Amino acid sequence: MASFDDMDADAGCRLWPMQYRLSGDGMLQGVDAVDALHLSGADARALLTAAMDSAWRAQWEADMHCISEDEAGRIIVSAWMTLVEFREFFCGRNSATDADVRRVLGEVRAAINSWRDNGVEVVELAAQRQL
Repeated sequence: MASFDDMDADAGCRLWPMQYRLSGDGMLQGVDAVDALHLSGADARALLTAAMDSAWRAQWEADMHCISEDEAGRIIVSAWMTLVEFREFFCGRNSATDADVRRVLGEVRAAINSWRDNGVEVVELAAQRQL
């Protein structure tokens, strides 16, 4: 099992729009009509800081795994949360005291506001594993 300590915040992170496949296996698949949200630099660090410093950390890390690689062969650390929990509770009601963290969470929440209308059910948070 992985943790946020395994994520390379300096390499950025992505929020992938996902939905459950209804073919019987219940696996997650990407939502083609919705682009992933890429955060880099200070914004990526702020989002990951918010996750590490929040009451949601245990939930994020309970299912966190290294199950994929990017196009360059680097291992990706991934965690998942339902869209409603992520948007409304993690981003919308986060108790972060740092102004930059609050700003990033507000911007992320606004950027993914239409995801539910496009069939997104789950947000995958993905970042490169630290070397």
